[in-house]
Amino acid sequence: MTHIGVGKLIPAIEDLPDNIIKGFDVVFQFAGMERDSKKVKASSEVVLKTCSTSFNASKTCPTNPQPNCQTNTKSVNTSAAMDDIYKAFNTSLTVVQKIANDQYFGTKDLANTAKNLNKMTADFAKVQPSMRCCAAIPTFCAIWSAGEEIVAGTTEVTKAINQFKESDIITRWDKNKNMLIVMHAIPYFMVIAMLAFTFFWWKGGVCCCCKGGTKCGTLVLIPYILFWLVSFILYAVICIVGIGIKYASDKIDVPGLKGNPTLADAIAHIQDYYPKFWDVVFADLEEGLDGMFTASMFFTVAAVLIAVYSCCECCCCPYRSKDGES
Repeated sequence: MTHIGVGKLIPAIEDLPDNIIKGFDVVFQFAGMERDSKKVKASSEVVLKTCSTSFNASKTCPTNPQPNCQTNTKSVNTSAAMDDIYKAFNTSLTVVQKIANDQYFGTKDLANTAKNLNKMTADFAKVQPSMRCCAAIPTFCAIWSAGEEIVAGTTEVTKAINQFKESDIITRWDKNKNMLIVMHAIPYFMVIAMLAFTFFWWKGGVCCCCKGGTKCGTLVLIPYILFWLVSFILYAVICIVGIGIKYASDKIDVPGLKGNPTLADAIAHIQDYYPKFWDVVFADLEEGLDGMFTASMFFTVAAVLIAVYSCCECCCCPYRSKDGES
């Protein structure tokens, strides 16, 4: 059980930072955010250029006042632009908007992206398949401007994703991953202890302080006690930490997320609302940790039973030779 648990933990921890990036880029569609924002801008520009041959987005859109509808009666067909913008949202922007507004993932570095996507969605709701240019220009200018802001803010988004990847709880796992290789050796401390006790048993199982005791066998009890103690302490620590993570997760904060939620709240939130993200990033890690926790409980209980048996064997001396026997 220890070997299986450690075997699953090592690659899960090694891949954890990359899996976080994969979770955001692939599952949460952040990889397509800049591309689809540019598509929204391009579609908006088509409508704006149709309404105004002198249109210059970089100068006109941020400050362009609404034209007078009484004198400007020109209309524009926005169906193609609507389809393109709708596809852009369907491809990535809807998911990105959900994450940027999320109660835990929506950190301050994603606040600007959330604001612009919300504004873009609100303006897009005003669009009709056919519009008078006096209404289309300010609406599509607002959509264009929001797209421009999103593209310009990709650095902040990358920073936010890197903060998740480099958060304290993640880097702590990554820094200590080499210790996991050593954990493959933990079960064998108890194996060595049991071999030492078997030798004591084979020599008669009676301490040298008792009548008919074995000096050679008694000396072997020293390494037996030491190796048993090391095994017990290591597995007991793993077991206690496992109990703490599993059953006291409502008292452990996750500072990398918005609002510093508890570990229990963060896990429940991700598993309930983003199960695909959980599978990509944390499923293997959870499985390995659960395997180690199970192994630690078994070894801790076994170590206690072995200690009780050893004490009873030494005190009761059931294998002591009877008087007259060789």
